[in-house]
Amino acid sequence: MFVQDLKRGLFNLRFLFVFMVSVLLFFVSDYQNIFSIATFADLKAADLAGESKAVHFIESNGHNKYQVWLQSFQFTYFLFPLLVILPYSTIMFTERTTRYFIFIKTRMTQASYIRQKFWGVFSVGGLSIFVPEVFYYFVLSLLFKSEKLSDPLFTPMGPLASWFETWPELYVWSVMGFHFVLGGVFAVFGLMFSLFVKKKAAAYLLPYLALLGASIGFEAFLGWFSSSPLQWIQFMYSYHLEEQTLAIWLFVLLAASRGIIEVKLRRMRRLNG
Repeated sequence: MFVQDLKRGLFNLRFLFVFMVSVLLFFVSDYQNIFSIATFADLKAADLAGESKAVHFIESNGHNKYQVWLQSFQFTYFLFPLLVILPYSTIMFTERTTRYFIFIKTRMTQASYIRQKFWGVFSVGGLSIFVPEVFYYFVLSLLFKSEKLSDPLFTPMGPLASWFETWPELYVWSVMGFHFVLGGVFAVFGLMFSLFVKKKAAAYLLPYLALLGASIGFEAFLGWFSSSPLQWIQFMYSYHLEEQTLAIWLFVLLAASRGIIEVKLRRMRRLNG
């Protein structure tokens, strides 16, 4: 049953839409931040005449896949929660409104149903951002050089930042792995919200707005940057983030979402007989 949910979440138009939008946003971010100033720079311009060091600096950074990759997320992070919610987080809403839930409760226990949907949504949510990231990085690997630079134009901040200089490949895959986990957490957060709304649009928008609102509240009013979901997404550019605080929040979101889903479904089963 888990495999069936995974297929339903991955092989649908919403997942394809998220894939295309994500890749487009990666490219637009790179074009603004590095392609326009380094990759496609006019190295024969008059102001660079005789500046061999400057030319080498621009060329080596503009054609380095790690430098390009590091600038890929400027526009994605703001839409990240919505992108991972879109493909499959409303599955319980759909099954509730189509009365499928009443049918399925005779076929499996509530615990099995919750477990299947919870981890199915988690996996699809993680893959909805992980797949386009891996695809885009694969393209970068084909087009750009894979060398460690002694004088990089951009360097990350936050957790594991020291890995970028020593093991850039490991750092890249660690970030993408974390985005998978974060996408899964946000997706099940959306799954939990879908049990309390009557309109499908609300099932998409309310968890997204809740995460944005939490980010604004924690950052602007409380100064708790480590507790801000937007800081988690772009932790490569954040020196505020604390690993322990991040781990606690992710666990709380997962546990709270799971617990609320169980309580809500128990009430639904009781009301529906």
